[in-house]
Amino acid sequence: MGFDPIEYIYSFSLFGRKGGYKPGLERISFMLEEAGNPHLKFETVHIGGTNGKGSTAAFLDSILQARGLRTGRFTSPHLHHYGERMMINNQPLDDASLVELVGEIKPIIEKVEKNTGEGPPSFFEVTAFLAFYYFAREKIDLGVMEVGLGGRLDATNTVKPTLTAITNVGLEHTHFLGDTIEKIAWEKAGIIKEGIPLITGAQSPALEIIKGRAEEKNAPLTILSEDYSWDRQEQRLEGQKFNLEGPSAKYNNLSIPLPGRHQMENAVLAVVLAEQLGVKEKIIREGLARAYWPGRLEVAGLQPLIILDGAHNLTGFEMLTSFLDDEFPGQQVVFVLSFLKDKDINPFLEKINHRAQAIIFSRADNFRAASPWALREMIKDEKIPVEVIPRIGEALARAREISGPGGIVCLTGSLYAVGEGREVLGAGEYLSRI
Repeated sequence: MGFDPIEYIYSFSLFGRKGGYKPGLERISFMLEEAGNPHLKFETVHIGGTNGKGSTAAFLDSILQARGLRTGRFTSPHLHHYGERMMINNQPLDDASLVELVGEIKPIIEKVEKNTGEGPPSFFEVTAFLAFYYFAREKIDLGVMEVGLGGRLDATNTVKPTLTAITNVGLEHTHFLGDTIEKIAWEKAGIIKEGIPLITGAQSPALEIIKGRAEEKNAPLTILSEDYSWDRQEQRLEGQKFNLEGPSAKYNNLSIPLPGRHQMENAVLAVVLAEQLGVKEKIIREGLARAYWPGRLEVAGLQPLIILDGAHNLTGFEMLTSFLDDEFPGQQVVFVLSFLKDKDINPFLEKINHRAQAIIFSRADNFRAASPWALREMIKDEKIPVEVIPRIGEALARAREISGPGGIVCLTGSLYAVGEGREVLGAGEYLSRI
């Protein structure tokens, strides 16, 4: 049996297992230097924040491709295949190239523990290193790099970006990043570089931390809420249109194929980044309209309406419920929920209880997924019918049965579960497009 690169990569410590989170730049810096600093061989835009990083990256990537650039996009996690984490012009890393690339970088990875004294690299560090190496080898023009966790000590923070962005800041991973918005904002603001322009959609109190850090670093700062205004003109399940006005341009009826008010803000951030890269209005329009980012308020069925959304933190659940309240006021929803371990789910349930016709707890096929029976035991409000159906496919089938053809089913709580749901439901457009 030949060398399995996926098995090799997954042999390194994974976030969610003991010792899986390994902050620090020593290991990734060693690997990059040994490989000739591939991360410095192409221009980069570095995107951090709590929610919307991936959507913003997808919008910007699409705009830059419309401009004719050869782009690399690094995001996590993947929905279906590991290679989706590192795409070039919307094509994921293929299996044959993965075998070849990992074979080339394996000798460097094996040196890390001995040469740094910092232990072996983590799964995420190996993945980021692989992405940098791949993008450099393929001679991309620009890399759109999404921060993994936090910012200051994240493996992607080795880049020397042309632009930096922070989408927003909410409570997440408090065991690692701090238990207040201010502490988390300080970690995320660690990606701000000396003299490098920063664009942010953050609000107070995080904004004050970000402003202070930008001032310390002499980083020109654009604040979306202060420097730009936008308003929605049309909303459909297939997407929306909005107007945008800023200091130097006004755009009427920009079109994006993703619904939800939060996606407007992500698109606005991408437009501002594109403006600062010198992209013209016609290209911005074309790129936004072509953007594709599955698993985020994605419609995967019509009778009943089935919505898949990768909301996995409270901010994401607020965005999901805001969308449901906007588009389906008063209509009940059958929720299929799969969460990762170590979460108190009651704050999440409080966001959706007023909409829930029923709740079905299920479990994604991932070691970090919480037991659906354990989730059931956490419930404090017993007014809503609750079931436990471990397999995602069976849970969705039951949800459709409960809702009836005129109802709404929503699978959420974990991108891993959404990926499984897409496969079960045959939402194969993404697979065919990549």
